[in-house]
Amino acid sequence: MSDKGAAWTEAQWSDFGRAMGYAGEELREFRSHPNNEYVVQNAWRLDEWVIEAEVVESHGCAAGHRVGDKLYFSPQGVLEARRGLEQICLHGLVGLASAVAV
Repeated sequence: MSDKGAAWTEAQWSDFGRAMGYAGEELREFRSHPNNEYVVQNAWRLDEWVIEAEVVESHGCAAGHRVGDKLYFSPQGVLEARRGLEQICLHGLVGLASAVAV
């Protein structure tokens, strides 16, 4: 959007709001919370990171997960299905939700 680390313009914040589905008041509320502007403006630093989750135990998994299989997530918590397994067990994702969010 702009130089990395530079403060965003109102137009850039408006674009961000549209992309996230935030209406005017929602965007103002989002920006009013401490650190939200900092996190959003510096999110570009996360582009090179990937969160990797490896199956360490599996028994009777309907999706066929085996020890050593891996799932990949962006730092924003988005499952990168194209990089990982063809089938993904929902039960395995439940345990990952809080770990990926951290």
